Amino acid sequence: MTASIYVGTYKKYNEGSLFGEWVDLDKFSSKEEFIEHIEALHKDEDDPEFMFQDWEEIPEQFICESHLDPHFWDYLDCKKASHLSEEAWEAGMELDIPYEKFEDCYYGYYSTPSDLAYEYVEGTGELDPSNFLSNYIDYEKLGRHLALVLSEQNGHYFHNYY
Repeated sequence: MTASIYVGTYKKYNEGSLFGEWVDLDKFSSKEEFIEHIEALHKDEDDPEFMFQDWEEIPEQFICESHLDPHFWDYLDCKKASHLSEEAWEAGMELDIPYEKFEDCYYGYYSTPSDLAYEYVEGTGELDPSNFLSNYIDYEKLGRHLALVLSEQNGHYFHNYY
């Protein structure tokens, strides 16, 4: 889905009209371009006060009824350039990780803390999983510990060093 917003004006709303338009924000590279477009849409008013009556795919940190944060376009650029899934982005936003740090902080997706522990042990190279000593590791306990030192949301894990 693409980020979009329904733009009306307070004057029209107060007069009982919901006239406006759904605007696809991916079409604009800056807030200035977006404002130009919605000013043209509501050119029948001298000084329109824009009212964002509904929106989709815009994180709540960037929008309210009367304001769209100019940093939203930086967020979109980072998201477009990212290899991370939509679910990973949602998890990062829920965890309040700065969006420009998602790529650096993302550790991975694991369905259980034990899966996280297995991957961690393999990734360190300290202990080959085929080595008999790996049978003595409590992967569930290690996974719970790792989950405490990482931030997790819906199975997506992020480092906390931002």
